[in-house]
Amino acid sequence: MNVILVVASLGVGGTEQKVIRLANYFMAEGKSVDVLSLSLNNSQKDKLNNGVKFTIIDTNSNIKARWCAKKRVFNYLKKQQSSVENATSIFYFNYYPALFISSKLIKQVVFINTTHLLRFISKVKQKIAIRKMQYADAIVMGNSELANEFKRFNQLKNTRLEVLQNGIETNFPIKECYQVNDVFKLVVVARLRPEKRHSDIFKAIKILLDKGFKVELDCIGSQVLDGQEEQLKQVVNNLSLQNYVNFLGEKNDVRLLLPNYDAFVLPSNDTFSNALLEAMAAGLPVLGANVGGSPEIISDLNDGLLYEFMNQNDLADKLEGLILDDKFRKRLGFNAIGKINKNFSSDCMYKKYEAYINE
Repeated sequence: MNVILVVASLGVGGTEQKVIRLANYFMAEGKSVDVLSLSLNNSQKDKLNNGVKFTIIDTNSNIKARWCAKKRVFNYLKKQQSSVENATSIFYFNYYPALFISSKLIKQVVFINTTHLLRFISKVKQKIAIRKMQYADAIVMGNSELANEFKRFNQLKNTRLEVLQNGIETNFPIKECYQVNDVFKLVVVARLRPEKRHSDIFKAIKILLDKGFKVELDCIGSQVLDGQEEQLKQVVNNLSLQNYVNFLGEKNDVRLLLPNYDAFVLPSNDTFSNALLEAMAAGLPVLGANVGGSPEIISDLNDGLLYEFMNQNDLADKLEGLILDDKFRKRLGFNAIGKINKNFSSDCMYKKYEAYINE
């Protein structure tokens, strides 16, 4: 069995990390694996195990690369499919790689985990990609909400639309104690982008501080758009939160850091957040906005809390309930660990991806 995983880049990001983990798993299972990156930005490529073939076809660094992109990628994929005895499955991850689907290639599956398309060029790529996706054997979305959205596209009415949720490694350090020095420590793990809605947490913290609660927030994640960190710091300054909000940048040891916090917040409309899954695996009480994939992960009041999207007052109310009820926090964290181990482990996810190769 052979598989090519096509990704826009192998830099920092949830999709990129999933591609790395899938590639390493498939190789360990005895498959021939090639990761094809369409960019020169591949800072995470060293995480691929020896034996995984890594190929770069630059498609966007300059005008020449863009001009030749379609032909170069097609010729490469066609050569790979024709050079082996068994048909090679091609997995495309998100919209940009899906631009390179061809009606002349076989065994093509698209995996879509992108919810946010803020830039005009991203929306253009989505429209083009959707027209190309009609040639795929299946389109697999990260949550049911996204799958329902795709059903409205006429071009895809004859295409298989399915849902495959993320999974994570479950060997996490577990949280054991709360509120060191009487300060309730919150964490958000997300790159600094407008759609991640960090400011919603800032405003909720302001509400809690005004009520007399001792609260701090650490923001883990690097900026993607130039100036975004400065914009968020300006929001912090305007709310007089300089002593309560910390920007820690990108961290490679997040799973080791998570037990240091009292709760995790996901304020954004994410497709299916690995960061949320990891916080639950560490036994943290988690709060997620009631949109995107969060309601498919969190059972409200059982293994986490859901609050109204973009409603800072509701978020503050839910946080206040956690701060005041130690037994409630611990119960949410305990139940969260059980859910992740049962429903969202990497092994469970790997088997579902592998099924598309074996069809």
